[in-house]
Amino acid sequence: MTTSNHRPYTYPPGRIDIPSGTGREGAVKYTDHAIGHLLQGRAGATVKDTVFVITADHGASATGSSHIPVDRYRIPVSCTRPRTCRRRRVDR
Repeated sequence: MTTSNHRPYTYPPGRIDIPSGTGREGAVKYTDHAIGHLLQGRAGATVKDTVFVITADHGASATGSSHIPVDRYRIPVSCTRPRTCRRRRVDR
């Protein structure tokens, strides 16, 4: 996903209706498409007994700095085991 979410925002052609390399909007849409593809088991993964953990590695303002001030970020994480877990939200 790093390839699509950082300049030059490239991703495989024909997956979404925004051409590769045209900006962040396409990168976000492709990321959503790719994650959905994976979670629905169409990416070749066997999802029945798989736990998925999806998170970000930094916020937009980190811009490649070597130190990320963790106390200033709220980085989301999503954990799911699609066929066996109830969905719920936890804010801590």
